[in-house]
Amino acid sequence: MEINETTETITATNANLSGSQFTDVNLEGGRFTDVKLTGATFTDICFGNVTIRDANLSGMSIEDCNLSGMTIQGIEDDNLNGMTINGISVLELLAVYRTASPRE
Repeated sequence: MEINETTETITATNANLSGSQFTDVNLEGGRFTDVKLTGATFTDICFGNVTIRDANLSGMSIEDCNLSGMTIQGIEDDNLNGMTINGISVLELLAVYRTASPRE
């Protein structure tokens, strides 16, 4: 199925759209719930003002991206195992930070 140069609202439920390609597509305001994106590649994408909640991001790679203003919160240390920023362990960075800035 091809959709070209049109404005449409698509509702897909219990659908297998694996292998689909989206080029120059506006999905602004879209809702994605219980969606499997394993092996997907996103290139030249605007994720501005996006919320990712209750997601499995294990094994995800973020490269050459603007992360300014990005917030990561409510994440338990157990879910940061193996996470690195420019090759530096996030758990080690947090340990150093917590030692230098103990909570009262």
